[in-house]
Amino acid sequence: MPPVTTSESQRFSPLAPLILAAMLAGCTVGPNFKTPAAPGNPRFTEAPLPIKTVSAASSAGMGPNGVGPNGVSQEFGVARDIPGEWWALFQPPQITALVAQALKANPDIAAAQATLRQARENTRASVPNADAALLPGMYTGVSIATAAPRALVTIPTAAVAYNPYGSLVHLVQTGKDDKGNDRQTVKRQFVITGDARGDQVSIVKGVGANDEVVTAG
Repeated sequence: MPPVTTSESQRFSPLAPLILAAMLAGCTVGPNFKTPAAPGNPRFTEAPLPIKTVSAASSAGMGPNGVGPNGVSQEFGVARDIPGEWWALFQPPQITALVAQALKANPDIAAAQATLRQARENTRASVPNADAALLPGMYTGVSIATAAPRALVTIPTAAVAYNPYGSLVHLVQTGKDDKGNDRQTVKRQFVITGDARGDQVSIVKGVGANDEVVTAG
């Protein structure tokens, strides 16, 4: 390709501002621009859906109208909002009980107070050292007077399982079977944890002093 001379580059240079202005004009809108309205179709189907389904017979038993209890027609709730507790629409007792138990065991004011006490104890002390008795790198024993001792329930941290619903442990329960013999079962129990020290964690709520907790297995 032959090199471009100075006269040829000057001949085409006036076109560059015009092309740039046209490109910028295509990216802007005028002051009278109005956002187009959203589509007015209230459904995703081509034809409107029926208000309710057709009744069908059920093997669960026939009712007086010839339709079983599980074969009654279902109605569609059009324009209804989905409630926050959406699972209640299906009436599942297991899920409802699990959610209620998780909310009951969520960290409350007791857990917040335990966290505050731990933060206050994790402070840095300032000791006068005018005679240079303490040098960098030295170790010394320190005795700190804190609040009165409190009786706490502590368990190994390995016994606590963490999930999105909260912390839980497994308690061993002793009961009787159908023949009157002793039987041990395991129950899940949501807990609120407090201060931790080493491999032990305190339990603010959920485990008593005489409860037996599963730590492995």
